[in-house]
Amino acid sequence: MSGLDRLVHDGYGRKARLIIRPLLIRKPNDLRLVKLYIHALLIDDRFRKAFPYVKKLTHERPHDANDWLLYAATLAGKSAKAGIFSLLSHVGQIHRALEKAVRFAPKNMGARIALMIYDLRAPGFLGGSKRQGMVELRAIQAHDPALGMMAEAEMLWTQGHRTRAISELGQALRLKTSLKGAESILVQDELVLAMRDRQKKRLRQKAAHAFQSAWRLDRARAIRGKPRRLAAYYHMGMIAAVTDRHLHAGVRALDYYLTVIPPDGDPPPAWAHFRLGLLLADLGHVRRARLQYGIALLGVRHLNRKMQRHLIHKIRRAMAKLSAESASRPHG
Repeated sequence: MSGLDRLVHDGYGRKARLIIRPLLIRKPNDLRLVKLYIHALLIDDRFRKAFPYVKKLTHERPHDANDWLLYAATLAGKSAKAGIFSLLSHVGQIHRALEKAVRFAPKNMGARIALMIYDLRAPGFLGGSKRQGMVELRAIQAHDPALGMMAEAEMLWTQGHRTRAISELGQALRLKTSLKGAESILVQDELVLAMRDRQKKRLRQKAAHAFQSAWRLDRARAIRGKPRRLAAYYHMGMIAAVTDRHLHAGVRALDYYLTVIPPDGDPPPAWAHFRLGLLLADLGHVRRARLQYGIALLGVRHLNRKMQRHLIHKIRRAMAKLSAESASRPHG
């Protein structure tokens, strides 16, 4: 990974742009630089400035599925920031960009997932189509049955069939041996949604059952001791926090994860400290939990702005909950 790639990867959008901009003036047709500059802009949600560069990419490489996916995402972000009327006026372009991504790369599951989610979630007057969404779902299932189950879990969840969605995801995780970027989008959605319902005992138990296979898989990877399996320790801790099971083992896994510098692409330490705080709070270790939340707050400066806001919000909510629970406990 080059120095510029590293800056963008680590979320230093402004610093990366200051370096890339003069390079682009000298080499305006260097598409690698163009794409890197786009990502540096998107770190800070600068969709409007990024969009002309995205258009340049799709003009120069009209058959690149990933460029059309980037086009759809950037135009959607730009339109959403401009207001509902702007978004309504551009939904056709967004949908066509997703269709092109699928047409130019039928085996690109990331493109099919994005189009499926759009078709299933968007109402008909915005270009959504339940029938077309099902076509994409069947194509995903034919290409990869486990990924198809994840996609179906996403569909069931959006339709309100929560128990069936968690059950479907559990079956998928029992079949799937590894998760790539596009696939983890679906799993992360379900993790977050399951977490929101953790107060509901029946759903919490269902979620715990669904993630048992993921726990066993990550534990097996971690035991092998390979550096590239380090993220398995983080996932063990995360699953423990979500399901309220294996709490002590989850603490040990995150403790180990935090003794090693995570490689590129693995969850940042700030997130691991936050997850560790959740587990310690569940175990009743109030002071240790507060310490982990504090360390996580210090570590957010290494994240991009959007992720900083997201994690800070989560930490503050967790700290407020911890304080409320401590105050309600009888003293003496």
